Amino acid sequence: MEIDKIKRVVSGRASAEEQQEVKAWAEESEERMRLLNDAEMFYEGKMFDEEEEQERIEGMWRRMRLPRQKRRTMAWRRWVTVAACVAVVAGVALLMQNTNDGSEERAALPRLAHSKGVQLILPDGSTHQITAATTSIVNIPGFKVDENIVVQEKQEVADTAVVEYTEIIVPCGGEYSLMLADGTNVILNSETRVRFPNSFTGAKRKIFLSGEAYFNVARDENRPFLVEFLGGTVRVLGTQFNVKAYMSQNTYATLVSGKVEVVSGRDSIVLKPGELCEIAANDRSLSVREADLMTVLAWKNGDFVFKNASLEQVMDELARWYDAEIVYDSEEFRGMKFHIYMDRAKTLEEALGVISKMGEITYKIEGRKVIIHKR
Repeated sequence: MEIDKIKRVVSGRASAEEQQEVKAWAEESEERMRLLNDAEMFYEGKMFDEEEEQERIEGMWRRMRLPRQKRRTMAWRRWVTVAACVAVVAGVALLMQNTNDGSEERAALPRLAHSKGVQLILPDGSTHQITAATTSIVNIPGFKVDENIVVQEKQEVADTAVVEYTEIIVPCGGEYSLMLADGTNVILNSETRVRFPNSFTGAKRKIFLSGEAYFNVARDENRPFLVEFLGGTVRVLGTQFNVKAYMSQNTYATLVSGKVEVVSGRDSIVLKPGELCEIAANDRSLSVREADLMTVLAWKNGDFVFKNASLEQVMDELARWYDAEIVYDSEEFRGMKFHIYMDRAKTLEEALGVISKMGEITYKIEGRKVIIHKR
């Protein structure tokens, strides 16, 4: 079930057909019903009591007095957050952190250690920087590039020609969109690299991924689309799915719609919509379970969503987005469990402030380093 469809239903913008579809989907299991109820609370603001809601509204007005920045999908998400909905659970605690403490009126920008943007590396080795400062189309052979998306132009290449590859590198704190020559759309998350041929020839469309990306594959029954990563491959004809394949970590392939086959070594499995396949980093074994699409696709929708996640899992994601190094002065609280909904436009300080209120921890920032202490 697409998270966008769930959002339309809970916000009252869905068609009658979509409402019935989501209802039927949710009634199939208790877990799905909990997810739908969760979405209703998150997107309708039901997680706030009256006092907290008033604080949130006042915070919105404070921010609306500031110069408004254009909202973009670009290398850096440098826009002001208007309302950050956060629900956190540690034991029996449930609280909300406002995006501004009210002591001063200032724009909340993500804390980034560098200003380098996305890199587009052509087959000849030339590197082109795509940064937030880009305001007009950049002329790069074989591509149309602006601040929002890289579009690969179609090229007539003989099947016998040597295959050359282009690479896009998205750094920590970045996010970017790519349209391949076959019409496939790819959204790239932070710390992600993708390599793709200058033209799709032959019987397969193959690209290589390190990091996380969301794919909307253009259907071509004669040429399957393959996403290769360390330890496996996802094979599709035309569908929507998410792949999270960071180095030295378990890999996750999640199917949103259509059908995909996940292959690792000699093992393979075909996923149904709403299923997630996990590939273990140690032995490349496959396991399948129902996906929590809200959590899996949160990054694509501009959110952080963690459900019963350990502090270490939460901090790993924050480290990737804010380009930070996390250091723990004690191992005992790495496994603390959290339940968090948070806008990715929050600053690092705001995000850490939320987490520190949830448990017996505090933090100190030293340059790129975040030191987590026991309170």
